[in-house]
Amino acid sequence: MNKGEFGKLWMVTRTDAAGNTFLMKDGITKELAEAMAELYTGRGHKQYYNIHEYTAKTREEVLKKHNIIIV
Repeated sequence: MNKGEFGKLWMVTRTDAAGNTFLMKDGITKELAEAMAELYTGRGHKQYYNIHEYTAKTREEVLKKHNIIIV
């Protein structure tokens, strides 16, 4: 992790055909989040995979902003 990236975390979300967005994984690096999203997108499911950047202080804000469901 670069010095300028200290404190930055990433999450991967999945949005289904009904528009519900679910948290798949969080607390990971950008590289891992991108790889996960690319892997799942490549499987051809009718779902969308996105990555979101956050910090410990902004996690709840990001979850609310994107209406992310935690199961």
